[in-house]
Amino acid sequence: MKYLIPETIETQRLVLRQFTEEDVEPFCHIMQKEDVVRYIDNGRTLNEFECWHHIAMQIGHWHFKGFGSYALLEKASNTLIGKIGLYAPHNWTGIECKWLLDTHFQKKGFAYEASTRLINECFKCNLTDTLVSIIHPENKASIKLATKLNMFLLDSKEITNDPSLFYCIKKQQ
Repeated sequence: MKYLIPETIETQRLVLRQFTEEDVEPFCHIMQKEDVVRYIDNGRTLNEFECWHHIAMQIGHWHFKGFGSYALLEKASNTLIGKIGLYAPHNWTGIECKWLLDTHFQKKGFAYEASTRLINECFKCNLTDTLVSIIHPENKASIKLATKLNMFLLDSKEITNDPSLFYCIKKQQ
C-alpha cells in the first residue's frame, strides 16, 4: 500500500508511527483515565477490547484513506504517550487533525510539537489545503492548542448531540 503521508514522523522529542497490536495495553491504560476522555466519545472510558477495536480501526483507516492516526511515543523513554493523526471517515467532509495525550505528558509541549510537524507534513505532501479540529467547547486545553497552531474558529454546531467547535487551518500559498 502506498500511503499519502509518511508512515513514521520524528520530531526532536517524539516518534509518530502507525499503531501495532503491542500498543493495545498501553493505549488502554491511557483510555481508562476519565480526565483523558472527558471531552471525547461522551466522556466514556474504554475497556481493553474497545481499545483493540479502536486501534484496528486506526490501522484500517490508513488502508482505506492512505493516511490516519499515529501512536505518539516519547523518544527518551520509548513510551506510548497518546495518539495524533488525521481522520476522514466515509462520507466525511474534509480531514480532521486530532490529538490525545496521557495526563502525565500534558502541558509539556508534546501536543504542539507533534501537531505542528503533522500539519506541516500534511501540507507538504499536498494531502489537503485545509484541516479542521473538532473540539468540545469546554476543552480549554485543546482550544488553546488550536489557537497556538494558528487555527481559527470556523463554525460551531452539534455532532452526535455534542456541542462542537470547528477550528481550521489553511495551507499558506
